[in-house]
Amino acid sequence: MTHTYAGMTFELANGRATLVQQSKILKKEVKIPPTVNGFVVLSIADNAFKDNPYLEKIEIPNSVREIGNSAFQNCSALQSVKLYPSSQTTQLCTLQNNVFSGCTQLKEVHFTGRIKINGNSNFAKCKRLETVEGEFNSLLAGTFYGCEKLDNLVFYGKSYIVPSAFQYCSSLKHITFQDDLSPKTPEKTIEQLKQMHIKCCANSAFVDWAYDGVDIEIMEDEDDWFDDSPWY
Repeated sequence: MTHTYAGMTFELANGRATLVQQSKILKKEVKIPPTVNGFVVLSIADNAFKDNPYLEKIEIPNSVREIGNSAFQNCSALQSVKLYPSSQTTQLCTLQNNVFSGCTQLKEVHFTGRIKINGNSNFAKCKRLETVEGEFNSLLAGTFYGCEKLDNLVFYGKSYIVPSAFQYCSSLKHITFQDDLSPKTPEKTIEQLKQMHIKCCANSAFVDWAYDGVDIEIMEDEDDWFDDSPWY
């Protein structure tokens, strides 16, 4: 069965809810609820907000486990995304293909908890995107393709990164890692990262890169992750 709440339509079944579309009453700011009519909101369907010309801000609750293909693709007014997946180690939120691609006004993305990138080009052609922070398991082909203003990435967990993840990110010079890279990360990606300014913990494997002349900034104190520097 379906249920409409705050202009959003949900499919309800087996105690679970899927957000399938936003109604014609289009809002600039949307906060998706964690439950609807007693059903836990676990997913956002393919194309749920695709081509929405009005949406500017979206908040996604920690109940959501999956965001479908092109769910927010080409939302031309979208500026801010806040996603709050569960911090439990056994649970994460999965992004399929092209979730936020073509959101040309998107400037900032803030994820908490664990994010699984399961598809390609999730932020492709987000030309105004400047800052992204989150715990990603991987960055796949074209994840940030053409994000020409992106200059800060903050990673909170081990990440597998393919070389084409940052293609045409001409402003990307700084990356913060709270953990090390996945051991499966391709050598070509490592060579790309060595051209950047790396901010990391004192016990990180990145520290050894300094012997190769890589620009390494060591964060001695946990409070340094949240200072007033331009990393955030």
